[in-house]
Amino acid sequence: ARSQAELRARAEFDAFGLRADLRVRPEVAITDVLDLLRRFPHLPGLADTLDRMASAQHQFDLRPRSFSEWTEWMRTWLALAHWGETFLTISSREFQVRERWESALEALATLDFSGETVTLPEALATLSRITSATVFAPEARNAPVQILGPREAAGSRFDAVWVLRAGELQWPPSTSPHPLLPWSLQRELAMPGADPAREHATASHLTRRLAASAATVFFSFAGVTLEGGHQRAAAVVRDLSPRVFSLADLLPAEPARTVIDLEFLADPGTLSPLPPREHRGGVRVLELQAACGFRAFAEMRLGSGDLRQRGLGLSAAERGSAVHHALEAFWSSVGSQSELRVMTSEARAALLDRAIERGLRRASSRSHDPWDRAYLEVQHARLKRLLDAWLDLELQRPDFIVKDQETRHKLQLGVLHLDVRIDRTDLVDGRQVVLDYKTGAANPSQWLGDRPDQPQVPLYALLASGAGAGEEAAAPLGGVGFAEVRSGKDMRLRGFSESPGMFRGKTARMDADSFPEQIDRWREVLESLANDFATGDARVRPKQFPATCTHCGQRLLCRVDAAAFEEAVEDDLSDAEDSLDG
Repeated sequence: ARSQAELRARAEFDAFGLRADLRVRPEVAITDVLDLLRRFPHLPGLADTLDRMASAQHQFDLRPRSFSEWTEWMRTWLALAHWGETFLTISSREFQVRERWESALEALATLDFSGETVTLPEALATLSRITSATVFAPEARNAPVQILGPREAAGSRFDAVWVLRAGELQWPPSTSPHPLLPWSLQRELAMPGADPAREHATASHLTRRLAASAATVFFSFAGVTLEGGHQRAAAVVRDLSPRVFSLADLLPAEPARTVIDLEFLADPGTLSPLPPREHRGGVRVLELQAACGFRAFAEMRLGSGDLRQRGLGLSAAERGSAVHHALEAFWSSVGSQSELRVMTSEARAALLDRAIERGLRRASSRSHDPWDRAYLEVQHARLKRLLDAWLDLELQRPDFIVKDQETRHKLQLGVLHLDVRIDRTDLVDGRQVVLDYKTGAANPSQWLGDRPDQPQVPLYALLASGAGAGEEAAAPLGGVGFAEVRSGKDMRLRGFSESPGMFRGKTARMDADSFPEQIDRWREVLESLANDFATGDARVRPKQFPATCTHCGQRLLCRVDAAAFEEAVEDDLSDAEDSLDG
């Protein structure tokens, strides 16, 4: 039921409705789509069509029927869904596809000769076999080049003909005798492949007819086979006494190259001033600017973005968000390591269950049926094993108090105003330790350099130390780190600290002589990135080409040569879940 008036609204529904919905199974019920449509009131045509389909679905009698009756049932259902109706003029190819589909339905109806009745799944399976065996080649009109088989081409006239695979190992096309009939009977009946002399005469006749079908005819073959052997032209081709060419003889002479001087033109265009507003998720601005100035400009100022593919179940970002919210709920009730240490195993398990339920609350509100709920139960059990192991690791840290969680801060970097959220701040021996939860791969080395891959922790360090806001911190900053909430050996705490012992294990290597100097270095780097974005530095300058460009959603706008790198497959387990900075 395609409607021109609803095109934009349907695109919005696809992007922010269907793709945001939790889906465990590949199919989706019509009633579930109708439930989603209630949040999108500008789609009356689609809603009315789906509502009619849902009503009819309850009234359909799905008893076994004949193939012809199922064929009419399918046509009725497709008409009810307004399938194929469009305000656009369909192309010749689309028209031919529709005709072949109708032919497939007719073929299904002709199976009534057996007189049997079948169920709907059986009829659909039969139709699937028919469509799979249906060869579809769109009819060509006025095509300058035709690709034909040798017997198709024989008897026609062409401007020129090129016969491929004309070597002695492949020409003429071989015809084998029937394996189940006596050889003598096949020869007596002159069946194909039974008489070598007759096959040679037929091949010779076919070759001569092809040679006479145009003024210019080429017979070509590979001089060297895949196995490393050599071959000549087929005997029936050599009988024509053709002229022999090499491939180089057929190529035109390469024209002389002309060197053209590059012309440099100044770009007088200027960007409009940055609007005076706060950027929520400000870390994203800096992350994109560090990766490529053009990507930051396109996404954060032009509002350009790509549609994310929706997989089955919770996405990587949603699973990471569930971990964040569950840990926030747990530490809101247990304020310190000492409280955790004295908890009984039963109390800890019960509190963890309640925290995970809160972490999965949004997903639970989007579950539609028992399948969804069963999937969330599996996710609950997985999170409980993961977080229980994480709490055991927390018990091995130096004694700490959970000071703040998921706190929002306003920060000005240069002329850029940012709204930032810090995952967690602990107090260890009177000093602040800022933690950033990660459920994907992470490394403190991503904080370093003039263009850090993960600038959120350096930004948190400026806030916690007061270096970004120009004010005194509530307590001195003792360290910043990644809290890698991952299964197995990848579960750990890593980061930079003023003194050893803040984290379990070895402190990561900084690119400054001391922790305070590292914070000063981060302030310079982040202010530079913020000013580059604010002043409109939109140069196409990927940090690591082609890796930076592989998952970029600005490929249609960008001037980077797309042929320089291969199309990468989006990985559901990528680090997209780590962009949970607010």
